[in-house]
Amino acid sequence: RLVILSAGRLSEEKGFVKAIKAFAKLAEAFTKWDFVILGEGPERPILEQLILNLGLQDRVHLTGRVGNLGIWYDRADVYLLSSRFEGFPNALLEAMSHGLPAVSFDCDTGPSDLIQDGVNGYLITPSEGVSGLAKKLEVLMRDVGLREKIGDQARHVRNQFSIESVGMKWEQVLGLPS
Repeated sequence: RLVILSAGRLSEEKGFVKAIKAFAKLAEAFTKWDFVILGEGPERPILEQLILNLGLQDRVHLTGRVGNLGIWYDRADVYLLSSRFEGFPNALLEAMSHGLPAVSFDCDTGPSDLIQDGVNGYLITPSEGVSGLAKKLEVLMRDVGLREKIGDQARHVRNQFSIESVGMKWEQVLGLPS
């Protein structure tokens, strides 16, 4: 099975209700795909009820807390970040460093620091909402070659945010000799 993956606290600010609704728009046409959400939190009962109401209990999986996220990133085909706001989205950075093409809302901060729209992922304006998420997910779900191309570009965040690269930037900011 092909997997769209999300990870985070099951809380309102993470926007998982919108993510599930976006997947629901595509589920009938993409029967080989599932949506997996890693994490735990207070919104679990709301999400479980939504999944039941949409008849997606065999296709949308709330795994709870998991151990090695790297295993999940390696297993997934697309990463989805549906947050209403973010600081610096570490899960997005990790997913991209594993070569996952990403679809994300373009929060005021965070995702646009990592995603170059159309190059290594897709940024969706919050006003586009569920429909915007579904449209960009569909683009990636339809085209394995595009997923691979964008995923290869996504891996470049490893270099951009490596300890060496970030260290050199700090040295420049602090005026330290290289």
